Amino acid sequence: MLILGIQKVLFINCNCRIQLMPMNGKCFIAIVWLVLCIPFQKATAQLYCTNATALPVWIAVAYHETPKIQGEWQPGRWVAEGWLLVMPDDTIQLTTHIGASAQFGLAYEFYYFAYQIGPNGKMWTGQRSFLVELDEKKEVKPYSIDFHINNADNAEAYPEYPFLVPFQFRYATGQRSGSYLITLRQYD
Repeated sequence: MLILGIQKVLFINCNCRIQLMPMNGKCFIAIVWLVLCIPFQKATAQLYCTNATALPVWIAVAYHETPKIQGEWQPGRWVAEGWLLVMPDDTIQLTTHIGASAQFGLAYEFYYFAYQIGPNGKMWTGQRSFLVELDEKKEVKPYSIDFHINNADNAEAYPEYPFLVPFQFRYATGQRSGSYLITLRQYD
């Protein structure tokens, strides 16, 4: 427990001993700022991608979602979203919802698949298969989510849509909230 005073900070530790410690003005201001400001900070969990290559990269993400609709929890499912364009030496935000959200539910275990266009283009793949949309007739908007596929881990879920194909995704994040950065390098 922490009790603030003008010149001293009173700490009550786990052993129920009380210690009075001297405090300078800068320390006092920092503690007051932390106590007053931190409760008002909005916590957001985010996933970013940095393209540290010389070519543009397209990226898709997949994650496990347990949605909450009108206050009711729904069955969990795997979701895939994409395509987003990441220019060389640029960083973009892929999502703001990792972990628990009172509004959206749960989103965790993020995976990604990325590729470069060109004769020497690289692909970043992994061991987990998820559906993506490869519709040649559709114009892709490079800076907004172009497709959203529910049950993306089930390759047989959409036989009527031949342009939904499975790709191998790479692991990105676990089940914890926080900020994560995927860095795409030419030689990793």
